[in-house]
Formats: sequence, structure tokens, C-alpha cells
Amino acid sequence: MNRALLVHVMLGLTLSCKEREPYPSAPPSRGPDAGPGEAPAEPVPLAAVVTPEGSFLVAGRPDGNDLDVRMVSGLVHVRQDGTLARFEVARETQRPHGRDTPESVFVTLTWRTEGPGGGTARTLFPLDDQKRPDLKRLAAADPDLASLYYHREGLWPLGVFGSLFSWVVKVEGFLGGAHPYSEARLLTVDAESGQPADLRGLFQTRDVEAEALKGVKPDECVRRFAGVAGAEGIGGKPVFAAMLVHEFEVCRGKTRLVPLAPVEQGPPRPLVPVRLDAGVLQSEGGDLRVPGVVDFRASPHGHVVVMLMSLGPQDRAPSPLSEPSERSKSREVRLWVKGRASPLVLGRATRLLCVQFLMDHPAAQAVLDAFRGL
Repeated sequence: MNRALLVHVMLGLTLSCKEREPYPSAPPSRGPDAGPGEAPAEPVPLAAVVTPEGSFLVAGRPDGNDLDVRMVSGLVHVRQDGTLARFEVARETQRPHGRDTPESVFVTLTWRTEGPGGGTARTLFPLDDQKRPDLKRLAAADPDLASLYYHREGLWPLGVFGSLFSWVVKVEGFLGGAHPYSEARLLTVDAESGQPADLRGLFQTRDVEAEALKGVKPDECVRRFAGVAGAEGIGGKPVFAAMLVHEFEVCRGKTRLVPLAPVEQGPPRPLVPVRLDAGVLQSEGGDLRVPGVVDFRASPHGHVVVMLMSLGPQDRAPSPLSEPSERSKSREVRLWVKGRASPLVLGRATRLLCVQFLMDHPAAQAVLDAFRGL
């Protein structure tokens, strides 16, 4: 990874289906600090809340009034110039030999930029369309086995570190031969440029591959190094893991995530004036206290807080680096802005991937225009 990308990632840490209709705005108000005859503060972009199910884009007045919330499909990143980058996954199913035959699934991952001046798009997966099987042509070549053929692709977000989005890609199928085939890989993309990235560059002189394999026995099946993924842990704390994939066919398609020691990033990040203790989220000033929280993100000064609510007393925060499962449950997502009496419900999600706080974005008006253009 080049030096410019590393600098950009560190800066980023400090600072398909139809779109859904925006949630209703909060009742209009001039704000608590507006005196008689004074105009309320102008709206500003507040946050982009990214979850596996989609992204919540929030704008409003700095006092928490006149909030405008939009949920859009895909994973959104607000770029440094104020335009938006969005990752979208399209899924197509095929049963070319009848509904009683195995289903085939083809997915496409697209990165696109959006803003008042238009945008660009780039296909990130598949990297080469020619490698995809033509099921009809293969069936014509061997009609006796055609009813057994299938090809399935799966793709989901694993974690986000700054502007670097990591995805797990799995491909499996059977197109004749002695055995089915299967592969897994890690795909990391910089949302600012839409180009592939490698998080190993953040570890400088450390040999993360050797670290990941240190506790793995030579005869273990899942032991081939596939890359490093980063994510936001509870409260936004950065966490990293190496992804291992299968070495032998007997465990094809299986993966394993090995936690890595934190990256040395110079001076420690300043502590935000919000803490989560025994499921209760509260601010140092006492103006925010919310029980039943399993995860949260807070802006540097605690002015804007996003929280993921608990499903019950025994509920725990989802792992920051995890693949989806049938047991994944959606939880309520809330947002609080200093000046509001209570948090606003944004919607539901299985977990928080990342949150960008945007009140101090250098291109705030461009961000607002991009939000309104969706």
C-alpha cells in the first residue's frame, strides 16, 4: 500500500432494490439557542451510518432539530470532496434445467460515485466475466449430467476500516468431474478510489502472515493466508484479523479469522465523552442516558451518538468481523444529537459496520447536495 493511501485511511478514521422513502423529519424548531427573531442554524450533514442492510444518511440542524433521515441500499462512504461512493451488490438466480434442479446464483459487486456533477462506476466482482460458467452451453455438451450442474456465488461485507471496505467472496458449484469445486477469497477496496487495497501495509515491518499462522498446526485444513481485514469494534475501536482459507479439498470453502494485535498508530486516539457500561450508554455531562445498548459510535466531542439496541438482557454485541448466519438478528438503530430530549429511531440492522460523523466535513454543502440527490 502506498504512503498516500495510508495517510488517507488515517484521516478517514478521525474525521439492487429501490431506495426507501425518508423517515419523517423531526418537528421543526428554531432550536434552544435561537432568540426572538433569530433564524435557526442552517442544516448540516450529521452522519452516514453503514450497516450490512443498507446506509442511513442523516442531516439536520446542529441542535438536533429538523432531522432528515434517508435509508439507501448499499454501503455508502462520504468522500473527501463531498461526493458519495456506494457499494452495491446485485444478485441473479438461474435454474436453466427446471425448478426441480439445483439453483445457481450469480452476484455482482459495483462501486459507483454519486454527486451533483454525475459519477462513475466500476465492477469489482466478478473480475473476469469469461471465467463464469455458461450453464446452458455446458448442459448441451453433456445433457445426462445437466440436471446436477450448479454454480453459486456469495458476497458480503466483513468490516470497514476508514475508507477500506473488506468483503468475503465465496464460489462453489458442480459442473461435472469427480468432485464439486469451491473457493473463498478476501476482497478489500478503497471507497475513495474504487481500487483494490491491501491492509498489510498498515502493519509496516510486522509479518502478519507469520503471526496468523503461528498457532496453526501444519496438518490443519484451513491454513492458507488470504489477507487482512479491518473493522470497527464496540465504540468504533479498530480491530484486525487475518483471513485463512482451505488448504485441502476436504474442507473446501471453509474460512477462519485469526485476530491480530492492534496497529501502532502513534498518539492514542482521544477518548470520547460517552461510555457504555453494563448495557447503559451515558455521556459525561449526564444529558444522555440510554439503557439496553450493545454497541455505539460517538463523534469526537460526543455531539452525535449512534447506538445499536439490545434484543434482551442476555444479548451481546455482534462480532465486528463476522460472516452472516441464519441466527443473525436485526436490532433497532437510534441516533441522538446533543440538544434532543431523546434519541431518534433510524431503523433496524444486524450490526454497525461504520459511522462517519460529518458536522466538520470540509465540503459540507457538497455532502448535503449529494444526500438530497439520492
